[in-house]
Amino acid sequence: KIVWTPKTTILIASIIIALSLFAYLGNQYKTFISPPPLFVDYKTKTEREVEISGKTSLGATLLVNGESALLQKDGTFKLKLTIVERPQKITIEAISRSGKSTKKEIIIP
Repeated sequence: KIVWTPKTTILIASIIIALSLFAYLGNQYKTFISPPPLFVDYKTKTEREVEISGKTSLGATLLVNGESALLQKDGTFKLKLTIVERPQKITIEAISRSGKSTKKEIIIP
């Protein structure tokens, strides 16, 4: 027979809090060691201009063809590039604070 006492309540509450803390810390660690997500889209504006837009994680560094690009506060980006010759390969890379990276390559036909 189980008797519910204040000691039992404190024990169960402590276990729930500890499990929640471990789950939170595990999720934070997984996020820290994982490469950042990177979603990229492009639109051809004119024969010589393309607009690239997308989203990555908030703390990431964004490189487009090896050059730094600005992220908005919500992790989105939008930039226009001039196309010199076709086909043109454009490399977009998001680098997390831990140094992990995600790369996407776009070929503009």
